Amino acid sequence: GDPERGWEVLVDGDTPRTARHLWVEVPTNTPIDEREGPVRPGARIALRGISQEDERFVARFVRVVDAESEYLTGVLTYIPEDPYAYPWTVDETRVWVRPTTVTDRPLGEFRLGDRVAVTGWRRSDGSLIAYMLSLSKR
Repeated sequence: GDPERGWEVLVDGDTPRTARHLWVEVPTNTPIDEREGPVRPGARIALRGISQEDERFVARFVRVVDAESEYLTGVLTYIPEDPYAYPWTVDETRVWVRPTTVTDRPLGEFRLGDRVAVTGWRRSDGSLIAYMLSLSKR
């Protein structure tokens, strides 16, 4: 038959530090609800399935919750001492930086007052989880 598909999924934790990566097997007969948009990197998804003992998860149903990432530019007004434990602030928006956030420079080189660009997805509390963070060119 067809080979099984697999995805690396970032599972939200209660805090960014408790987030973890999970390998999800998606058998070809798994129903995928893409009414909210396509499955693609950065999309938020809901999964139903079976956890395996070896840190894998076999999906039995997948639903795209939010396919659109958001783009934000603004000024860094707060950088926490521990960059992953607390949200950064860009203008008035709380932005969670994770070890998996893609940056154009080491985190320690960002400074208050820097104009930055953030790509990520909005959490229900209004904060943004940063998928990418860089100095803004505009």
